[in-house]
Amino acid sequence: MNIYIKIEVKRRELESRLLLAMAAAERGHQVLLGASNLTLDLVKQKKLKPGIIFEKSIVPSKKRINQLRAYKKNNCKITVIDEEGGFINNNFTTEFLKERFSAQSVALTDKVFTWGTRDYKKFINYFNKFKNKFSRTGNPRIDFWRKEFNYYYKNQKLNQIKPKDNFILLASNFGAMVHEHRIWQEISLLRELNNFKRGRDEFLFYEYKSYKIRLAAKFVKAFRKISKKFKNLKIVIRPHPTESIKAWKSIIGDHKNIYVINDGSIGKWIRKAKLVVHNSCTSGIESHVANVPTIAYRPLKSNFDLKFPNALSINIYDEENLIKKIEQIIKKNKNFYNKDKKLNNYFYNLENNFAFENIVNEWEKIDDGRLSEKNNFFKLKVIANSKELKGKIINRVFSKTANKATSNSATYKFPKITNNELKTLTNGIKNTLKRFKKVNVELFSDRLILVNKKNNNNENSW
Repeated sequence: MNIYIKIEVKRRELESRLLLAMAAAERGHQVLLGASNLTLDLVKQKKLKPGIIFEKSIVPSKKRINQLRAYKKNNCKITVIDEEGGFINNNFTTEFLKERFSAQSVALTDKVFTWGTRDYKKFINYFNKFKNKFSRTGNPRIDFWRKEFNYYYKNQKLNQIKPKDNFILLASNFGAMVHEHRIWQEISLLRELNNFKRGRDEFLFYEYKSYKIRLAAKFVKAFRKISKKFKNLKIVIRPHPTESIKAWKSIIGDHKNIYVINDGSIGKWIRKAKLVVHNSCTSGIESHVANVPTIAYRPLKSNFDLKFPNALSINIYDEENLIKKIEQIIKKNKNFYNKDKKLNNYFYNLENNFAFENIVNEWEKIDDGRLSEKNNFFKLKVIANSKELKGKIINRVFSKTANKATSNSATYKFPKITNNELKTLTNGIKNTLKRFKKVNVELFSDRLILVNKKNNNNENSW
């Protein structure tokens, strides 16, 4: 089969989707994964043969509905797992499901994969007419949370941090004050996605952004004090994929032991940190699973705080107690709470089969026999590199003429992949799981990867 996997946010999705691609290739399937304009746009234009589409969302905007229809016209099978998950939302149905799914978008999709049993039950209850379209598989991102992947992270290097350095990790998801886009640009995007027409409260959104700015200010103030109090302790601020490193550095100020770093996936940073500090962040769940001491700092009383990730952490409400708790954790060097048993309900693949195996199984079930026509990979390589070159030229012109506050999302969501980076990820996965020896991984262009079974013609592959 031909399988086309979309990656939107490199730091969030590359590892897990590469793992999924390797599992499919091991069974003899041809997989292309990368930026949308190098995979799914080419499917729409019928420059790629029919295959399995793996989307990161089916938000029922006019643009996405048209995309889904175009895939169908090319005889493709559409599958999706929503990378936002919805598991951290206080109300899954009203805050997440209604905004990111509709009867129309589900009807156009062949399979919707869920993170766990909890969201699966809510999906089939809400979309009862389409309940056979939903499958509990888990997300391959959660595969990396499992103990089997401890080896994968063990020898990974941390940018600017030495192996013997003690550091605490601030997992940021504040948006607003440090977002790559201004608020009015986010509003414009939400209008394009029809969010407000589908029930989202526009003015509540403004209040939420105001809260996030005030919350970020409280964190900045606290971490400046922590920096002075623990001069021998390094502090790593990990921006959310939508946040600007430049903005963070400007706002945090000049402190020798504070680093703003977005290198690699957050998994390796969590596992090597002395403790993780967050507020309402998925990273707080991952650090809980990894048994790393985790603090939810909640200096503002607000209904915008997300209950689930905060409930898995030590909740602290003021600067003084935050500093005391950090000192206590560093000295005792142990966790202060037990792992939540409900996690298996949220994340199907924490203890069951790997999600990457479950998803490939589901793909093979919906193969209609028309998805294995061979692509011309030489022609594809020419097209991909041509698109990359064109994009670079446009970005150079754009950066000179456009307002600096406006940016092309590709520059921060999906920076280019290097050969060394891809080789490290590929070998890390192979060595960790002791499999995929016959799988070829080849960098086609800056943002496009071919994964298939090895043969004598494979070059520049691992």
